Amino acid sequence: MEETADNLNNPQLRLTPAEFEFPLSGIFISTSHHAEGFTMAMHRSDYHELVVVRSGRGEVIMGETQLGVSAGSMLHIPPGKAHRFVDVPASPMTLHIVSFETEAFVGNPLVTQLYRSFLDTYKTTEVIYLLNTFRRNKIYHYLQEMQQEQTLNKGGCELMVYATCLQLLTFLDRMKDDGDEVVFSNVQQQAVEACLEYIEHHFTETITVDQLVTLSGYSAR
Repeated sequence: MEETADNLNNPQLRLTPAEFEFPLSGIFISTSHHAEGFTMAMHRSDYHELVVVRSGRGEVIMGETQLGVSAGSMLHIPPGKAHRFVDVPASPMTLHIVSFETEAFVGNPLVTQLYRSFLDTYKTTEVIYLLNTFRRNKIYHYLQEMQQEQTLNKGGCELMVYATCLQLLTFLDRMKDDGDEVVFSNVQQQAVEACLEYIEHHFTETITVDQLVTLSGYSAR
């Protein structure tokens, strides 16, 4: 990844991605608060990235594919997949990112089975919108627990991060059968993003279903 450059007014905001080294567990959790003007070059990683958008809006570009993302959405980027995130200028994103190496989930048959199920379910070209509030907050809770353990860096912290990551993957594996989450195709994403952008800029006005029908291309129903 590129070198880090912090926003001068707020050192917690990022202008470029941060670098890191994997611990022995092969799992690293990070939270990236993008500043206005955040830039990311197209790049490939040699590890998996599970990305959860906590706030803001934008898109992830992977080759010829452009996927709209916004708060409450989640996607998986596998190793070797060229990609970059682009923020909506007025709504820079905050991303939770679980980076993990393939080697972290081999050796134990049960863990390997869970890992393969995750790969089968969460495809590269799909964005999951976490519509169920309970499940979305549960995922945030796992991510925050991992971040806290990693930051505290006390004895056994890597084991705690690893164990919590397995809990997260198990939760995601069970979630696929619940039917409360919606996977949007790229066309659907564009329609939803158009509606969201219109609402954001006209929230003080009366917004009708007919207006959203025109924007989205879907029926009123």
